[in-house]
Amino acid sequence: MKRSRLDHCQKPVSAASLMLTLSFALTVSLFLPACKPAEQTQSIGQDNNTAVSEPDAELPQAYRQVELAEINTGAELKSRCEAEAVAFAEGIRALESFSGIATVESFLKPLNTVVVNALNMSFLAGSLAAVHPDAALREAADTCSQSMSRVQSDFNLSRPIFDQIQALDTSASDAETQRFMEKLLLSFRLSGVDKDEATRVRIKQLNEEITAVGQEFDNNIRDAVAYLELHSAEQLSGLPEDYIAAHPPGENGLIRISTQYPDLFPFMSYSTSDGLRQQLTVLANNRAYPENETVLKKLLELRYELAQLLGFENYAQWVTADKMVGSPQRVESFLAELAGYTAESQQREYDLLLARLQQDQ
Repeated sequence: MKRSRLDHCQKPVSAASLMLTLSFALTVSLFLPACKPAEQTQSIGQDNNTAVSEPDAELPQAYRQVELAEINTGAELKSRCEAEAVAFAEGIRALESFSGIATVESFLKPLNTVVVNALNMSFLAGSLAAVHPDAALREAADTCSQSMSRVQSDFNLSRPIFDQIQALDTSASDAETQRFMEKLLLSFRLSGVDKDEATRVRIKQLNEEITAVGQEFDNNIRDAVAYLELHSAEQLSGLPEDYIAAHPPGENGLIRISTQYPDLFPFMSYSTSDGLRQQLTVLANNRAYPENETVLKKLLELRYELAQLLGFENYAQWVTADKMVGSPQRVESFLAELAGYTAESQQREYDLLLARLQQDQ
């Protein structure tokens, strides 16, 4: 069977992209999920009756999935991440030095493999950094994300890879393949690949800084824990018995309810006290304040500078440029339109909740 686009895979990557780096997100959204490579098929070059170049031997052909069960310590994660970063860098160099005829089979599929393998590592590191209980492993995951981000910037800003893709002839290919190529080239341009050398260097620096500052912002929230202190078990009215038993008074006689999810969610669902739920909500929503105020300001400044270097008025214009919505103005109008559609049902639900509250109090 002839195919003039990347073969579709059977099984998607089973990893959450919690902390995907901003520079890489534009490019990787175009690629296929990790799976076994399909059987050898004909390529675009064959549709054009041109010679088809076999993939260079050094180009990667196999997908690698980093399994969570393989990572038990920070040292194990560090070792695996370093190996994946090296493999990613080697894959970039192989793509940059590719000397054959670039087709879907000979160039884009190996390129896809390079990207998917890097994604698998990045996704796993981001997930572990966000949720793992071991502080040392979370720290190793943060370091891994930064390391992968640096190599990802090299990929996004690689002019040789961009030139190879740009020269690839898909004029005789189907509409899906041509659309894929259009989006792929756009993603590279939005990364700044067509800027001068000095600008590309600064873009790479900004991508790394944005990753680090974004991690700092997220980690401050992740590590911040606030407590609602109760004076008696009567203030736990409505909570299940096992929850109450798990929260005895401390040495000072106070019962502490933390903003961590195992404490927070049951309390917000079952407590009969509106006042206490409100207090806990305020504590939870103000985690990492005020320390994150300066971090957020720095993040906004970096994003603004990146958008300006890439030729946009602001970050919102840049981040929506390759999305279906197309512009921040369309986002705003969509939200206003959506509010109009839901206004009647929203008021109906509000009246229902208010009536129940008046019944209870």
